[in-house]
Amino acid sequence: RLQTLAHERHTSFKEVVNDVIRNGRVIAQTSAATLTYTDPDAPAGTAYTVRAVDLRGNRSASPAPKTVS
Repeated sequence: RLQTLAHERHTSFKEVVNDVIRNGRVIAQTSAATLTYTDPDAPAGTAYTVRAVDLRGNRSASPAPKTVS
């Protein structure tokens, strides 16, 4: 099932890329300018979150996952 995610840019963190996390595992990275990601393999009940990553590999805190049906 195709699922498109949208998220807000981190304002307190100088991100370079965003980790897209599905059910606790990183499934993709997007550029900091990209605020959407389309997951072509999203089964119902999938939980997603996103975190920013800077040049040194520091990761921001992840917001609580959102579950899609």
